[in-house]
Amino acid sequence: MTYERELTFALRRRGLSDEQIATALDVARVHVTTARSTMEEELGTPVEYAAQFPRLRRLSFGTRFTVVMTVATVVCVIAALVFHFTPLPALALFTVGAVGGVLLDYLRPVPRLAE
Repeated sequence: MTYERELTFALRRRGLSDEQIATALDVARVHVTTARSTMEEELGTPVEYAAQFPRLRRLSFGTRFTVVMTVATVVCVIAALVFHFTPLPALALFTVGAVGGVLLDYLRPVPRLAE
């Protein structure tokens, strides 16, 4: 896991848009290039550096996916109770939603500023 990917993930979890993340990464790259050291040496861990940015109310794509899958899980559980069938599909929906949401935020490419 690269520093930039970890930082991108941490910033997405704080609610920053891809444009804001690209700007933050660009500033970090320039800072590290001028200092001629690694990002971790200059900025600390990705989580520590991300903590300097405000937490916004914007939901990342992965978080929105998790919310939708959670709602689908609740609907599935209610349907299972009403129509007397096993709620195992709800467990599958919940698992896909939880794991998928994190993976969507983590695996999406690191944004770059348009040049």
